[in-house]
Amino acid sequence: MTPEQEQLAIEACKSDLSKFNILYKEYVEDVYRYAYSIVGNKNETEEIVSETFLKALQSIKTYQYKGKPLKHWLFIISRNVIYQGYRKPVNLEFDERWHGIEDDNIL
Repeated sequence: MTPEQEQLAIEACKSDLSKFNILYKEYVEDVYRYAYSIVGNKNETEEIVSETFLKALQSIKTYQYKGKPLKHWLFIISRNVIYQGYRKPVNLEFDERWHGIEDDNIL
């Protein structure tokens, strides 16, 4: 896709979200490869790609061209999805055996 075609597709999406499939078809493989290179897991990658394109679809109306291809923006979204996923809070259980132990006695 040329930069001019990309701009036309973006503008079409801004007025009609059903046109987003043009951008999806163009960039899904690139985003998949990018995400897979970071997480190395097929199932996680598929979830990341889905979340990336959902977020892109939700934000395409406010997308501003900044001199870089749309793919760059999608990679940033994908990276953010990946890092947010790794920062999800973990449910830790408190072990009662450690209750009341003073810090000085640990070493």
